[in-house]
Amino acid sequence: MFIHGGASTARFWDRLLPYLDYPALAVDLPGRAGRPADPMTLTVDECVESVVRDVNAMGATDVILVAHSSGGLFTPGVAAALAPRVRHIVLSAASVAPEGGTGLDCMKPKHRERVVAGIEAAQRDGWVLTTPGPPDDPEQMRESYGITLDDDTLAFIVDPVRAVKDSMHFYFQPVYWSKAKDVPV
Repeated sequence: MFIHGGASTARFWDRLLPYLDYPALAVDLPGRAGRPADPMTLTVDECVESVVRDVNAMGATDVILVAHSSGGLFTPGVAAALAPRVRHIVLSAASVAPEGGTGLDCMKPKHRERVVAGIEAAQRDGWVLTTPGPPDDPEQMRESYGITLDDDTLAFIVDPVRAVKDSMHFYFQPVYWSKAKDVPV
């Protein structure tokens, strides 16, 4: 079970899935692929419930959860809801908040300050704060992952099937890794 990060979709995993020898499912969190979500109120619990529904619909009895980026915020809740079927958790550059902490705790201070100020302004002034979605100029993303991306990789990550506007609200929700304490990570 593959859980994408913020501002992305299940299509984030397109380059990996063909190499797997086992059945796999990359999920779309709420707000993508026709799944309704209010970006100003979307919670960790709503995302957890969405992933759990997808796993249950697949009928999986043995599950390995793989999470990227903010997908790590949903992983402990998914593991708890699917216990004892979850055998392992794999974190790929995932957000791992301290016990009872939030996704904000996983951000660089400057980014966290901008997100907090942005959500406060949006709530006060009645507008919706989301991630920006696909950039108008893909070149601004070429260096954003700590390496220089080649043209194919850059096109892959900025493709609108993968780069989407997303909620910032779930970054304010508490996460409890103690829920998954018995699952190897």
